[in-house]
Amino acid sequence: MRAKYVIHAVGPIYGEEDEEARLSLAVLNSPRSADDVSADSIAFPAISIGAHRYPLRGYARTMLLMLTDYLRKGKNKEGGSSLHRGCLLSV
Repeated sequence: MRAKYVIHAVGPIYGEEDEEARLSLAVLNSPRSADDVSADSIAFPAISIGAHRYPLRGYARTMLLMLTDYLRKGKNKEGGSSLHRGCLLSV
C-alpha cells in the first residue's frame, strides 16, 4: 500500500484499565493527525485485536462510532475534514 504519511497509533492491551477509552483515543488521534497534514484518505489496521487480544466486535463498534462522529463533527467540532476516503484493514 502506497502512502505519503504513516501515523502510528498505539492501542490498549485488552484487560487493562480503561481499554475502551484508550482505544477511542487512539482512533480519534489518527484522523486528527491526518487532518493536520491535509491528507485526503486514511487506512486503519485492526488496532489491538492481534497480540493485544482486543475483541473484534468491541474494536469494530468503537472504530465505527469514533470515526463517524469525527467525520461528522470535524477536527475542531465545527465540521469539516480533509478526509474524503477511508479504509478499515484486517490482518
